[in-house]
Amino acid sequence: MSHNRLLQQYSRLHRGLEGQACAVSLQQLADLLCCTRRHMRSLLAQMQALGWLEWNARSGRGQRSELRFLRDIGQLQRQQASQLLEQGKVEQAVSLLGDDPQQLAPLLLSRLGRRWSEDRQVLGVPYYRPMPKLHPGTPLRRSERHLVSQIFNGLTRLNEEKGEIEGDLAHHWEPYSDLEWHFHLRPRVRWHDGRELRQDDIAASVARLRAQPLFAHLRGVRRLSPQSIALELS
Repeated sequence: MSHNRLLQQYSRLHRGLEGQACAVSLQQLADLLCCTRRHMRSLLAQMQALGWLEWNARSGRGQRSELRFLRDIGQLQRQQASQLLEQGKVEQAVSLLGDDPQQLAPLLLSRLGRRWSEDRQVLGVPYYRPMPKLHPGTPLRRSERHLVSQIFNGLTRLNEEKGEIEGDLAHHWEPYSDLEWHFHLRPRVRWHDGRELRQDDIAASVARLRAQPLFAHLRGVRRLSPQSIALELS
């Protein structure tokens, strides 16, 4: 049985007995969870192995066994929800905790922002719809454009506060003619994996942009020097 399903059964058992230690027969527990005595015995063994409860079985007709709960159901649910969030299974975590904001908010906030996971930097961002592929130059909503601006670099960038164009991958640029601009790249620019940016990478990006009607006037990129390129327009 999956951990989630076992937790659901424990929750039903915990609620049914109000979380109190009691003397109860195996058949009464089986009736509570609507299962057979054999399956109930298996569930109790699994829950006891996890340290959730203590079950002292007594043999003999009419004898009642002793059941004592060791773990609070809310604590177990929060622990399991945290593991689901770690795996990126947000919907399952929300479903597990229901709509209780007092339980959901602290867990969700703990997963947001920048953090380290398995020697990797992870940025947690709340999103209320499926995330599209984030490619610069493609039609995107405002929130997605903001994410793109934080992830990708361009030859230049727009400073929205000043309303000015600033350098990004290029530290300087100038028009060569009405249909040609020259860009001088910053040295030693590297990708996230440590590979150095090459002019071929910029040419490939321009080729992808040309597939969009907005950028159909881009003819291509020409190498001028190891750190300079020409962007040709039509």
